[in-house]
Amino acid sequence: MKLIVASLLILLTIIAFWPLQHNGFINSFDDNDYVTKNMFVQGGLSLRGLTYAFTTTQAANWHPLTWLSLMLDYQLFGLNPKGYHATNLFFHLANVLLLFLILESMTKALWPSALTAALFALHPLHVESVAWVAERKDVLSTFFWLTTMGAYLRYVRRPGWDRYCLILLSFSLGLLTKPMLVTLPFALLLLDYWPLGRFQLPPPPAPRLGKSGKQPYQRFAPRLVWEKVPLLILSAFFCLSTIHAQQLGIASLEKFPFAARFGNALLSCVSYLGKMIWPVHLAIFYPVFINSLSWGQVAAAALALLAISFLVLKGARKYPYLPVGWFWYLGTLVPVIGLVQVGLQSMADRYTYVPLIGIFIILAWGLSDLSAKWRGRKLWLGAAAGLGLVTLMTLTWYQIGYWRNTKSLFEHAVEVTENNFMAYSILIKEYEKAGQIDKATKMFQKAIEINNFPLAYYNFGELVLRHNLFDEAIPILEKVIQFRTDFATPYNTLGLIYDHNGRYTEALAMYQKAIELDPTYGDAYNNFGIYYAKQGRYGDAIAMFQKAVKFNPTSENYNNLGLALAKHGNLDQAIDMLREAIKIDPDNFGAQEMLNAFQAQGERR
Repeated sequence: MKLIVASLLILLTIIAFWPLQHNGFINSFDDNDYVTKNMFVQGGLSLRGLTYAFTTTQAANWHPLTWLSLMLDYQLFGLNPKGYHATNLFFHLANVLLLFLILESMTKALWPSALTAALFALHPLHVESVAWVAERKDVLSTFFWLTTMGAYLRYVRRPGWDRYCLILLSFSLGLLTKPMLVTLPFALLLLDYWPLGRFQLPPPPAPRLGKSGKQPYQRFAPRLVWEKVPLLILSAFFCLSTIHAQQLGIASLEKFPFAARFGNALLSCVSYLGKMIWPVHLAIFYPVFINSLSWGQVAAAALALLAISFLVLKGARKYPYLPVGWFWYLGTLVPVIGLVQVGLQSMADRYTYVPLIGIFIILAWGLSDLSAKWRGRKLWLGAAAGLGLVTLMTLTWYQIGYWRNTKSLFEHAVEVTENNFMAYSILIKEYEKAGQIDKATKMFQKAIEINNFPLAYYNFGELVLRHNLFDEAIPILEKVIQFRTDFATPYNTLGLIYDHNGRYTEALAMYQKAIELDPTYGDAYNNFGIYYAKQGRYGDAIAMFQKAVKFNPTSENYNNLGLALAKHGNLDQAIDMLREAIKIDPDNFGAQEMLNAFQAQGERR
């Protein structure tokens, strides 16, 4: 029967996510950083890629295994998005099967385990984690979360150092994929309570013991905490490394006061539950407006969470899965709930990928217990579960359709949210690429009416720059750097415009500022090198181009380095650099022509 259920889970999930094969990259929102414009990822699996994966904090995270998995995908599929989506779906399917098999093995309850896994597999809130290539870290880290749970179950049944080391290995791999696993040791303690039954609260007074239907209590065993200490140490280390990686993106308490963050966190906990029950109007970005929080709603959310917590604790003795599921949900949300605010989102669908497992457990086992005395129980439960899952599959199917491309995704975000400055800002670029300049201009106006979002100014500045409206671009980009002094890209773009207009001193100052803000900014080094090459300062140009190819190994940057080396008299090194340029881009005919000329020149020497 387990094999039949597992096969059915796979089939239903594949059907629900079938439209994924038609989707592309979300190029204006993270997929460019992770794949389409990341030359290290496009170098495939290599020593250089391995070094990059373990040293970079690009995208404000340290997740080397995520980078390596994307490099492997590029090695296999190039820039064909179907391959990346297939990999994400593969790991989602693996997670569905692991969740089902582990729960069934822990509880020996086939149908509640199957329903939990089915809800996890088919819920529309999980589309974002699967349909977004940049969220490879979500599905891959959850795979290691679940393999750690499986290893832990083996250890519990027969403790031993070899089995404990397997837990440590799987947990470490998960942390190297996404630091959200830092809460996993606490989740394992919940599983110790139920269903593993390794400890419970101290026993109630003697007269209450032995009541029918009540679960016998065991005293708390401190060793269960001590055995988690190595895992907690790993969690602490990755918490610190994550804070270091995200330090530029963490909002200050002045910008986002702690009281407002806490209020938003309470609202988010309740909002996720609402979207789980009624999964419509889902968006890739939900803007946060700290200064306009409704404190009445915050108070209501706090009371609701306290009331639910009270009820699950009250029912813990008879229904031990209640506190496990509820505190799993609340606890695993902690790293992403916004108490440490990174970015401008109030919440995100992807943050529910692991936390909702706890709520699904409550629903599955609760439904089984509530219906225990129903007549025709199997018929009613089967019909209700079937109808619910078909509904979720349909909603998931349609939600995946919005992820077809960047434009459709953010147009949908505008439709289902209010004052979505991020969506307006992204659509500036999307409409400009589609040649819809009037629509792009309207998006810019709407974005800056909301909050003067720097990305809106930058994308609009890029628009006028691409259309050779240099004078119009300057004041726009200058506004960007007024509002966002730590945003390196507009300084570099402004430098290009100054360079074009002959304002060389100002151009160099802009390049220098961009590099100060982002010492790994390859384009800024490249622009510096081009300026020095124009001045005949080839030694300085070579130094800049070398840094450009170190941080952004594009064909163009290697081409520039090769030309500067040749001008400086280093013909052999120039030939090597041009070969690298052609290896990256075989269609770089300019590099090929120069290579042929330099090789002929070398033969004549």
